[in-house]
Amino acid sequence: MKTKKSNHLENYLSFFAWFSGMLVSLVVGYAVLAGPIQLPEILGNHLFSNIIGWAIIITTIVTIVLSFFRK
Repeated sequence: MKTKKSNHLENYLSFFAWFSGMLVSLVVGYAVLAGPIQLPEILGNHLFSNIIGWAIIITTIVTIVLSFFRK
């Protein structure tokens, strides 16, 4: 049987894990766009890196927005 205090701690830790994951996703997306993180040449050129970077950023923002509407 869970106590109310441990349930709050679990909620806080879950939120922190989600929030830090969103920040990491945004940082990685920006780094792919800015250039510090580069894709291998076999996967494409700078245009493909920009597409991947924007895809990471956009899907992360959509995930953040949708999480507010979750039950």
